[in-house]
Amino acid sequence: MYNPYQKYKEQSLTTLTPAELIIKLFDEAIRQVKLAVININEKNLEESNKNILKTEDIITALKLNLDEKYPIAEDLGKMYDCIYDCLVDANIKKDVDALNEICDIIVDFRETFQQANKLAKS
Repeated sequence: MYNPYQKYKEQSLTTLTPAELIIKLFDEAIRQVKLAVININEKNLEESNKNILKTEDIITALKLNLDEKYPIAEDLGKMYDCIYDCLVDANIKKDVDALNEICDIIVDFRETFQQANKLAKS
């Protein structure tokens, strides 16, 4: 069955610039971490696990798509590794405080990347 909204969503993703796509990935990571916190608080541990695994996948994708020609890529890769490791630990412990800290870090990454993207355009 034809779904115009789904078609629009697919087209909007394919027309994003690489920078816009990275920002969308950060947005989704933030959303998933927040959902994980809600699910842990509601004792829905299976769903929180899914949320955290999705976030881990996003962080992995961000790391794998770093452009190694830029010197900062190595440092970003290490930071992504740290976030990933913290997600794994928070998932095992179902640690809401750790997830909130991770969310804050991802928000900072997103804002920094968005600001850098604006500067690059000007």
